[in-house]
Amino acid sequence: LGKTTLTSMLNRLERSGHIIQKTAEKDKRKTLVSLTNKSKSLKDRYEAVSQEMTSLFYKELTEKQIDDFEIILKHILSNLNKYEEE
Repeated sequence: LGKTTLTSMLNRLERSGHIIQKTAEKDKRKTLVSLTNKSKSLKDRYEAVSQEMTSLFYKELTEKQIDDFEIILKHILSNLNKYEEE
């Protein structure tokens, strides 16, 4: 994510009550982000939805196919990160 995209996303999460942003005391250039109780209370629901989506995504794929797919995704991500650094 670009810095402005990340900043906008964090600001929206803070406005909706999901995170708290605080400037670090020792290094004012850093912003510390923590979850609110509201977000922490959603953990079980998030994990259930995540497991359901994973089951849907990988339905009828073998373990090898899943492993190969994830290797390819990591390679694509690496390519994108290298491109962004150039």
